[in-house]
Amino acid sequence: MSDAVDELVDSLAPAAARLGCGSELEHARAVVVNGPSYLRQRDVVASGGTLVDVVDSLIEELRTDRPHVMGTAHRPDANHRRG
Repeated sequence: MSDAVDELVDSLAPAAARLGCGSELEHARAVVVNGPSYLRQRDVVASGGTLVDVVDSLIEELRTDRPHVMGTAHRPDANHRRG
């Protein structure tokens, strides 16, 4: 899936640059690498965190503009490799 997203982002990059939304388009790559926010939130709880910990991780993501990845982040390519 990451290859398809990379190809799509690459093909849309010129249009995104003209529209001034290239960084927003690049976010699609980050979602593939880091997983969507809801999975990171579930990881916090699965590792013993509370809802307060979930909120703290979201605050950290907003503060740094980066995903707050726990020890074992959701990485689609790591768990679902095709042969």
